[in-house]
Amino acid sequence: MARNETFYKGFGVKVILKFVGGAFKGHTETLRNVTEIHKNFNSRYAKFEESKTAFESDIHFQGIVYETKDVKIVSIVKETSKAKSF
Repeated sequence: MARNETFYKGFGVKVILKFVGGAFKGHTETLRNVTEIHKNFNSRYAKFEESKTAFESDIHFQGIVYETKDVKIVSIVKETSKAKSF
């Protein structure tokens, strides 16, 4: 995956994550209508010591950031409709 991937066409993508470390190790999470994925994410407000991966949904106006070492992307599938939530 490229450093920053943007999916603007249609409804974005569905991303399934598996936690391989941290407090949620062993769990999975599904993010819906993701329109942007940012590897090595840094906020303009704070510099992170650990590498982060950010997922954004321009459709739901939400986003979430995880430590890169704690999550593995299991699959990315093109969305065909708008989900009820991110």
